[in-house]
Parts: sequence; structure tokens; C-alpha cells
Amino acid sequence: MRLLAALLILALLVVGGFLANRSLPTPSGAPTATATRAPTVDARGSAAFDRKVGDFRSQLARPSGQTVQLELTQDEVNAKLSDLLSSPSGGAPVRNLSVKLEEGQAVVTGTASIAGQEVPVEARLKAGASGGLLDLEVISVKAAGIPVPDGVRDQLVQQAETAIGGKDLNGLDVGFYLKSVRLTDEKVTIEGQTR
Repeated sequence: MRLLAALLILALLVVGGFLANRSLPTPSGAPTATATRAPTVDARGSAAFDRKVGDFRSQLARPSGQTVQLELTQDEVNAKLSDLLSSPSGGAPVRNLSVKLEEGQAVVTGTASIAGQEVPVEARLKAGASGGLLDLEVISVKAAGIPVPDGVRDQLVQQAETAIGGKDLNGLDVGFYLKSVRLTDEKVTIEGQTR
């Protein structure tokens, strides 16, 4: 599903993907280095994620104009993220990658090894709907508590857009008419209509 793929890809790229190839300022000014693989898999949470997404895909087969809804918990999102990162092709340059769903935003955090030190990294994202399309916004990116420059943040968004087929993350067609993406404490709810 393009909507969830866009959210997960953006989370991965914003928090971790750039650390493998870019230097970020740290309190000591030391350059960036890559970190190790992601945490272990929570099979039950990942299975619940897959089941809910499968049910949602079934809803999308309904006749045009039918309401569809997908609700995922923070634990299910994190289990799936862990599952994806622990696969043979899913290694990431950030460890302990997780998503915290808060009112109106998602906070993606992890730990990277920078100049031999474990450094916390964080990205804050907003997701919404406009005209039936997905709008994603990177609010901020930090490494070691220091904001990453806007130019680097913009490059990360471009990488995420390339990873999902060159589509703009603002106004992304997700395959159905998207009414809303609600981020609340520990839950994301996606509502739309079949086409």
C-alpha cells in the first residue's frame, strides 16, 4: 500500500538513511559514521499490522464511494518497522529505530554511531489529506539534539520521493480517495473512500 510505504520510507530515510553518506554536526563537530542493524522483530505486532493492512486492502475492492478505514497502533507500526529492518535487505544505519505517535505528528527516533559515540537522532513528521491525496511534511530533523539544516532535510525528502517512484510526498495519490490521516497518542487512523 503506497500510503504506508510512503510513511515508512520517509521515516527510514529521514531518521537513518542519510547518516550513511552525510556528515552532520555533533556537539564536538565530528563527522557521521554508519550504525548497525535494527532491533529484533516483534512477530505478533508485525502479524497484526499485516492482517489489518490485508483487511484494508479487501475494503478497497468494494464498489466506488464506500468508506474505508485503517487503524494501527504505535506498537504495530514499530513491530512492522522492526520486521522490515531486520530482513536481509532491510539493514539501516540507525539502531533502535522507533515511531512514537503523538497528537498530530509522528516522532521517529533512533541511535546512530557518530565518531565512535552513540548519538540520538530524531525526525518529526506530520501527515494529512488534501483533495483526496496524502500530504507528508517533515517538521524537523535532529542529530544529538542539534537541528539538521533545512537543505539536508530537503534532500531527505527528495530521497524519500525517489524511493516511492519519484512521486511528490505532498499530493501523493495513494490509490483511493484519502479523507484523513489522524495521528493521535499511540494510534494512526486512515480514512478514505473507494474509487
